[in-house]
Amino acid sequence: MAVTYPSTNIVGLDISSLQPTKIKPKNFTFVKANILEGLPFDDNTFDFVFQRYLVSGYPKEKWPYVINEFVRVLKPDGFLELCEFSYLFDAGPADQRLWFTAAKLVEERGVDWNTYEKLEEYAQNQGQLENIKKEVKQIYHGVKSNDIELSKVAINNMTYLYKSLKPILLKTLNISDDEFDELVKASRAELFEFDTYFYIVRVYARKINNNINE
Repeated sequence: MAVTYPSTNIVGLDISSLQPTKIKPKNFTFVKANILEGLPFDDNTFDFVFQRYLVSGYPKEKWPYVINEFVRVLKPDGFLELCEFSYLFDAGPADQRLWFTAAKLVEERGVDWNTYEKLEEYAQNQGQLENIKKEVKQIYHGVKSNDIELSKVAINNMTYLYKSLKPILLKTLNISDDEFDELVKASRAELFEFDTYFYIVRVYARKINNNINE
């Protein structure tokens, strides 16, 4: 999550205290907090609030609360932007084992992988947002991306994700280190060959200014 003050200072918020220091911009401030316990900011503080890729971070029932917190700290006429991704489509055998095993483990914590389809509805139901817009894009890992270099980046991102989950996946799949590495290697080839893709949905809106005519 990132938010901005009128002077273009940026405040980043994360539940983890591990943040970069050497590449930290001068106008950036980091705050460690858990949004599920409430944002540590006053009402009407920020001009812009942005969040992406936290579909696996919140249980389904917490999304309305999270969005309410975002809107609470937004100034009237301020903007909220949310961006989330879907599960994989047209996945090959290796990716089906890796991705859907990981996805199932996350679902057991109450996560809803269809959140990307519900962002617009959440924004509409919040009640204090207007001019709600939605953008949908398909992200391909093969030739349909029309950019081979971009495909390589997408494939590398997926590989890093699997490797970060290696301890959990090894235990759940009951396979050896070598078998896991071979599975990831096969996944890289399949992502391109099957042109596996996922959706990214971006929803943005403005906070209603109830005092505009006063």
